[in-house]
Amino acid sequence: MPAPREDKFTPFQLVVVIAAAVCVLGLLAYGGLVALFIYSADAGSAHQPSPAMTDPAVSSRRDAAVASVEKDFTRISARLPLRAGQGGSHAGCYQGRHNYKVNDDYAYSCTVWAGRFYGWSGEFPDFLVRFDRVMYDQGWTNTEAASLITRYHDNIARLTKQGVSPAKAKVAALDQLYSISYYRGSAQLDVDFAGSTKHSDYETSWMWLSDEVDSKAAVGELLKKDTGVMLIREYREFFRN
Repeated sequence: MPAPREDKFTPFQLVVVIAAAVCVLGLLAYGGLVALFIYSADAGSAHQPSPAMTDPAVSSRRDAAVASVEKDFTRISARLPLRAGQGGSHAGCYQGRHNYKVNDDYAYSCTVWAGRFYGWSGEFPDFLVRFDRVMYDQGWTNTEAASLITRYHDNIARLTKQGVSPAKAKVAALDQLYSISYYRGSAQLDVDFAGSTKHSDYETSWMWLSDEVDSKAAVGELLKKDTGVMLIREYREFFRN
């Protein structure tokens, strides 16, 4: 009976096995160093204090950002038959993310958003086309205005089929529109619409302006003379550390 065969590695196989082991160990070591670097950065950012709005270096930049947004609103309203209502602003700082997936290049980012209600009169599609043209002339871009007009007409058609009168359908159709956003560089400007004070989202982000402003009352005041109400809100980052 022949002796059992002994399996032996050839020199080439040994080289391949050793090289593979070295590569695996190298990758593990590299991953550990990367993770250590990221977690070290996270630990460093965690020790960064959250910016205080009472700090003059922070509050001065916040006030400058709000003033700049108000200038944008003035330039927009100067080109349109709008009636200005209440305005307000809100600022907050948010901690950057630092983990194995995301490593932001800041510890905290502070953003302000300021807004104002405006009353407008006339047919909504005509008003939105004119508003969109003014925004474009001032460097803002948007691709949603046309689809919003389509949604408005679809809302009216659906409501009238349900037996709602044409006049009431126009009002309800405005309340059921979604917001649209305009962009210019790093700035973002959101626009929301309302046709009545019965909208269900006055206490949420849809028509919320700030804790100091009663949004429902602000809309009601403008609707005493205007067809609809528009809320313009612009977002600006004003501080990082």
